[in-house]
Amino acid sequence: MGSDDADATTPEDPSLRLLTRIADFVEPLTRFDRGHLALETSQHRTIELAARQIFRVGLDFVRAEGQGPLPDGVMEVANGAALAVEAEAQLASARAIIPGRLALWAADHGESPLRRPGVAACFTPPAVLGFVEACAACRGRGSIECKTCSAAGAVECPTCAGRGSRPCSACKETGKERCGRCLGQGYEIIHREETVWDAATNTGRTQNVPERRTCGGCGGSGNVACARCGGVGRESCSRCAGQRTITCQTCKGAGALGCEACASTGKRHFTSQLACTIRETFECSPRTSDAELAATLKSLPAIEQVLGYAQAHRTTAETDASTFRRETLAAIPVTSIVVAVGSRRANVHGFGPQQDIRDYANIAGILLSDDLDALESALPETTLAPPRTTPRMDAALASALASEANVAIAENPGPKGLAVVLNDLRGLLTEEHVRRTSVAMAKAIRRAYWAAMVRGPLALLALALLQFPVELMLRKLDPSARFSAMLGVMLLAFGGAIGAHMLVTRTLERTLAPGRTLHLSRVLSRQGHLRNWLLGAGVFVVLATPAVAGLANLLIPA
Repeated sequence: MGSDDADATTPEDPSLRLLTRIADFVEPLTRFDRGHLALETSQHRTIELAARQIFRVGLDFVRAEGQGPLPDGVMEVANGAALAVEAEAQLASARAIIPGRLALWAADHGESPLRRPGVAACFTPPAVLGFVEACAACRGRGSIECKTCSAAGAVECPTCAGRGSRPCSACKETGKERCGRCLGQGYEIIHREETVWDAATNTGRTQNVPERRTCGGCGGSGNVACARCGGVGRESCSRCAGQRTITCQTCKGAGALGCEACASTGKRHFTSQLACTIRETFECSPRTSDAELAATLKSLPAIEQVLGYAQAHRTTAETDASTFRRETLAAIPVTSIVVAVGSRRANVHGFGPQQDIRDYANIAGILLSDDLDALESALPETTLAPPRTTPRMDAALASALASEANVAIAENPGPKGLAVVLNDLRGLLTEEHVRRTSVAMAKAIRRAYWAAMVRGPLALLALALLQFPVELMLRKLDPSARFSAMLGVMLLAFGGAIGAHMLVTRTLERTLAPGRTLHLSRVLSRQGHLRNWLLGAGVFVVLATPAVAGLANLLIPA
């Protein structure tokens, strides 16, 4: 439809035009057409609203400190006292300049409600001030003594405890070892040749005569000085080479560490910069005795919303030393109508020439209250364990799902979803109604889903039983082939679980939305039923398939 056609069908009466806007928003979100909304009374008025904008200019110092000399572009002063004097001079100069510049800006832009003074309009940043002093942590040296080695650069050798030597491992600190000449006996046997005369034959013969003598190597003690330690019982420490200390690993032998406070420069710098901020405050004062309208208009957050509603406005402005004030008097047309929804009434307001509706006064809640009551009264007749529903609950759930507002609630469970729905519907439903609907529909959809599952699709998990004949046929194959076959059965059974969910979804769509398009799969997914079903089915398949294989081998041994 073109814009000319739309204008031709728009009612001239502001009350009827507002009712049409309400119906255009409500009708697609409920199963009820606009014929259920009737205009009972109406009122069109213009409310004067005073919108006040206050801009306060503030000055403050941004102070910083850092390592080393001053950064480039900083004006150096002697010390902290000199910095304080120069900073106060900058502050006094800025305070003297701001009123004139703020007044000059106000003269040009003060009566334009959408213009806001920027910092550049009333303030020019002065030079950054700073001074340098010796680092207090290192006293200007750029380094601090190493605490590990007490600035010595070396620490006591932990291997020898600072002795430079350690017990000889060869002699166990005795300084002696067994004599290798006599093998620790203290003596040695010497064979001496001796001629013996044989009177019978009147000849001499030579024989060996053993003789025991004191060992010349150990002097009869059986021990000699340890060759490793030279008889002292200790040997030089291999780690410190007898020096008793090793290089300190913390400072690498330097005895000092670079000062982190000043990055080893021995200096720290301190800066001060005068900065300007402009803080805006906004408030609305509607001149009306209607408390509901006053509260709505007072809650407008900015001048843009006020001007969007205003049919006409005029603005005045004034300044003082550091504050710019602007007051805009806006004439806002408001159309108020009482909409009859059956026996109940809703008071709705349209603001501005475009009749913006900020709160739909629970019109959809009034229309959908009977559906919610029917669903809540049918739920006690159903059970989750075992899953069971009734035709009455199915009909009540079907009626509830026929309204897009209820579908949106079902698709957005939990506190975050509740906040999303309430924000999108702009008062079309109360928070209490949304909470009740969310709880009732979640319970009804859960029971309908599992009741439909146990009526047949659940049996598809029995595909895991195929492992029984597969195990018997493949038992002579190697384990890897049997495992591959088992994995195939698992995938087939899990595919059956996916198919079961699809069958249940189609069944529920035919039951709950005959002849209508309802994306129930999205609702089931958002509420976690798809995740829970596939997780449970997956665990069952993984456990059941090997169990069936084991049962086959137990009942029919090879």
